[in-house]
Amino acid sequence: MTHYYRLRNSRGGAHLFNFAMPGFEASIVASRYDGEILFEHCEPHHRILITLSGGTAMTYAEADGAAPVDRPDRAGSITIVPAGTRRSVRLRDGAMTLLSIALGPDFAADDGAGAEIRLAQNERDDWLWRAGGAFEAAAARGGEALECEGLALALARHLRRSSGTPGRVATGLAPAALGRIFALMRARLAENIGLSELADECGLSISAFGRAFRQSTGVTPHRYFTAMRVEQAKTLLRRRDLPLAAVASAVGYSDQAHFTTAFARHTGSPPARWRQIRLG
Repeated sequence: MTHYYRLRNSRGGAHLFNFAMPGFEASIVASRYDGEILFEHCEPHHRILITLSGGTAMTYAEADGAAPVDRPDRAGSITIVPAGTRRSVRLRDGAMTLLSIALGPDFAADDGAGAEIRLAQNERDDWLWRAGGAFEAAAARGGEALECEGLALALARHLRRSSGTPGRVATGLAPAALGRIFALMRARLAENIGLSELADECGLSISAFGRAFRQSTGVTPHRYFTAMRVEQAKTLLRRRDLPLAAVASAVGYSDQAHFTTAFARHTGSPPARWRQIRLG
């Protein structure tokens, strides 16, 4: 089958964020449509489109084997186009911010082996809408690899399970393997570590590792890693002479604002206030 991706009568959009890992790519794009444009595509990967904000005055979509859909895009609109599906869309008079995801057919396949991705055009899916918001929030915090990779795996699991095929029952990591992961995380607190490196330490795929880690700890690798960073930050904050920017850098945050947000989410207080309460 010939694959194509064509966009006519459009000046394009501004790319606000891009994240890629093997088999998965996500982009946040802000677009404006004055008048009518035509969008045609048939891709080798699954395409997921989530309207984060804004919308169109008119959207008319046709896809292989499905009835035409004639309703405008709105914030929360979800489109899922399985790999190899021919589709054409006419859009008129719109301004929106869109999360566009390309999902490889084999990405995280062991979370739902054999599941077919279901076509959906301009529908609602509250879970995907929240996932889109989580990607947007992660982008605003700098797009940390461990967080974005975790979101990518969760999205792939959701798509396969909502298509009717349950994922495999998760089993936890062996104590020795979990100990190695904790040690690696502690050694790399100041770095942007990724899921693939952690998974390689256990000899697992990233999807199998993510499931096993959560089964063992009750939280995602990103949440656990962030908690470790916060605990180390607390130790450093007890040093009166250490500036907040230096504390942030020591635990992997090049942006002090992102550090303050992460610390407050875990402790309920921003770092300056936490230090003041403890040290007076």
